[in-house]
Amino acid sequence: MKDIYAILDELGISYEKYEHAPAHTVEEAKEIYKDIPGGRVKNVFLRDKKGKKHFLVTMPADKELDTNIIREHLGCSKIGGAQPDELEKYLGVTPGSMTPFALINDPENHVLVFVDEDIYEEEFQHFHPMINTISLVIKTTDLDKFLDNTGNTWEKIAL
Repeated sequence: MKDIYAILDELGISYEKYEHAPAHTVEEAKEIYKDIPGGRVKNVFLRDKKGKKHFLVTMPADKELDTNIIREHLGCSKIGGAQPDELEKYLGVTPGSMTPFALINDPENHVLVFVDEDIYEEEFQHFHPMINTISLVIKTTDLDKFLDNTGNTWEKIAL
């Protein structure tokens, strides 16, 4: 398995590490992360109707996701939440530990990524290093550097 810390170091992405209780939902995270600097994001893993295409959406935690925006953008007839087994298959993580960093577990670059442009309003964001008891705070712009390195197709989008 690839080491996210080594990859971040190799890319010159600085991070601050915070250990905390596990957070499985956005609501739990509000309390747990209150002393961690940076914006709060949620990551949503979606799939098309047939389960052949998968999408990771990173957006502000307090924002509601309108899947119609993504559906129309991609020209899909229907998209919805992916199953936990699909999350593990394509990103190698379990629910509650989903993060853009998990793209290092997608060597075939199967997952398409959408980043809501609103997260760039915050200078820093925090993401799990594929375990929900740790958060790594990075510059929001360094997320772009990380995503460019994964090889996955990604884009900023207004959600």
